[in-house]
Amino acid sequence: MLMARELFDTAIVGGGASGLSAALVLARSRRSVVLLDSGAPRNAPAAHMHGFLSRDGFAPSRLLEIGREEIASYGVRLVPQAVTSATGDAGDGFVLTIEEGAEIAARRIILATGVEDVLPDIPGAREAWGRFLLHCPYCHGYEVGDGSLAVFGRVPGAVRHALLLRQWASDLTYLANGSTISEEDARLLEARGIRVQDGR
Repeated sequence: MLMARELFDTAIVGGGASGLSAALVLARSRRSVVLLDSGAPRNAPAAHMHGFLSRDGFAPSRLLEIGREEIASYGVRLVPQAVTSATGDAGDGFVLTIEEGAEIAARRIILATGVEDVLPDIPGAREAWGRFLLHCPYCHGYEVGDGSLAVFGRVPGAVRHALLLRQWASDLTYLANGSTISEEDARLLEARGIRVQDGR
């Protein structure tokens, strides 16, 4: 429970791996820390995470659970609320307002809110995200590499992504989806054995 206008050394907005790591280091530096988290992590649809030493194959939710336990042991205050506004500056400090209306004062703020994935406007994309519609070959490539894969074009870097993904997939199609492919990109895709499907 928060006291009215408690003053913390640092308020961290975002309770993913970055926010939790920042909270851990600051708390171990004997700073008073509050971590505010809306509870909607980017990787929520993913059943497992990979490439994280000692936690390969872990459920992302389990990693966050362990992180919250660790920071709590150092006295970090965890507030499971989204921040709705923040005012102030580095000279005078900041006041953050959370969903329930309470205010939290902090000398410094760390924004660890991550990124938001913008999904293609394709029916079913939201439901498939993190299961069949994937964005990171380092996270999912090993598990899906033996099947047929496709790279959705019409986004910056899609051809380069297809060229990279080829090392995981023996059967790969580049879905141009109405976008124009340069002669050089077409040559590179063909050289790597990547089929191009032009239709929408």
